[in-house]
Amino acid sequence: MDPKLCIAAESNNIDVLVQNKEKLVELTPHHNTVLHITSQQGHTECVSKILSMHPSLLHCVNSSGESTLHLAARNGKKDVVMALIRFAASDGGAGLESGLHVVEILTKEDQEYSYTANKAEETPLYIAVERGYFNLIEVILESCTSPAYDGPSGSTALHAVVLSKTRVKLLNWKNSLVKKRDEKGLSPLHYAALSGFSCRTSQLLDVDNSVAYISDNDSNIALHIAEKRKAIVKYILQNSRAISTLITQKDIAGNTPLHFLAASLIRHPMADKKALNKEKFTPLDMIN
Repeated sequence: MDPKLCIAAESNNIDVLVQNKEKLVELTPHHNTVLHITSQQGHTECVSKILSMHPSLLHCVNSSGESTLHLAARNGKKDVVMALIRFAASDGGAGLESGLHVVEILTKEDQEYSYTANKAEETPLYIAVERGYFNLIEVILESCTSPAYDGPSGSTALHAVVLSKTRVKLLNWKNSLVKKRDEKGLSPLHYAALSGFSCRTSQLLDVDNSVAYISDNDSNIALHIAEKRKAIVKYILQNSRAISTLITQKDIAGNTPLHFLAASLIRHPMADKKALNKEKFTPLDMIN
């Protein structure tokens, strides 16, 4: 390797590396690449720039059989580790294979370290769930002793699972996540009600049906949000211990789920508000 490249990698001199783009595949006597060197030093921006120019360097190993991931993980350079994870997960099927390789190395190097969130507030587990890399999820849950699960804006990996159409075994791993709320106070059950995924609703309530009583920052329970989704409303009511409490629970404006349900029916474009029953009552008469 040209000595000036080695010095540039050690000192985080990105300009020199860019100017010598064609030489970045050169090796030191121990078969280290510039990516090995800059990863070990913890230069995250430099790592990302090198990968953008030569993606294949991610998989290069030195004479000791170590990749850049080994060195970054062993030296506790978590920002570099997160940059490598994001890069590995960014390329479709190839991303899945690379991402699995990343996590396997990380968990082997340090099973105790949880690899906390990056600047986007994403943990490796959250990234894997959000992007649908289910093999990665299994490796993380099976290999790490206490993986972090946080996501952006106070959400968790379980919030991301709820929005996914593929079944993930996250509920069996940490049941307490069903009660975690994001910055808006929304629980995973709120997410299920918003998305309309009745299967997710049933899975969450099967774990702990008390989550039906969790309110968001506007005092809305999931039933307030789900009033237009018959299957979800039905499942929540059938699997809750105190239905009377649920249907009378008020939001910040004093509305109960019944208020929302009645309003949605009356406002339906097909609703005939003047239809008479045998006693000559309209729907509004029945309410009054």
